[in-house]
Amino acid sequence: MTCLASASALVDAFVESGSFLRPQVSACDFGVIDVGGGACGIIIHPGVTSVNAALGYGGVSLDRWGYVVNGFIRLTQNPVVDLGRVYQMHDVIKTVLAGASKVNNVARTILDFSLSFDPNVTWSLGGADWLLVRATVSVEEDPG
Repeated sequence: MTCLASASALVDAFVESGSFLRPQVSACDFGVIDVGGGACGIIIHPGVTSVNAALGYGGVSLDRWGYVVNGFIRLTQNPVVDLGRVYQMHDVIKTVLAGASKVNNVARTILDFSLSFDPNVTWSLGGADWLLVRATVSVEEDPG
């Protein structure tokens, strides 16, 4: 399994969850934030440790890919709305990753993930300010 194929499977998992439209999720660029115009967007990229491990003898190996899932939330300047979207983004990312043990009908397993958020950091992209909920994820190919 390639890194891009595994990332594409994560993109599909977010779209198939019904929480995001295809133009709001990308593993390729930040364009979903720049031109998406929506309140939220997901950008997935490699960013944590990836491993290729041999499984015994005979040349069989296992790919374990590490990704960062960035959940961008457009600031509205209404603290109640903005904080509500932060909670919602945490819940959506957790639900999608916890339920994505088989994505694209291909045996790929989400091994583990963690979520983080820093309320003191904002991003300025595409003429708007964004909060960021970040998840780190390990995706493993099922050797069976």
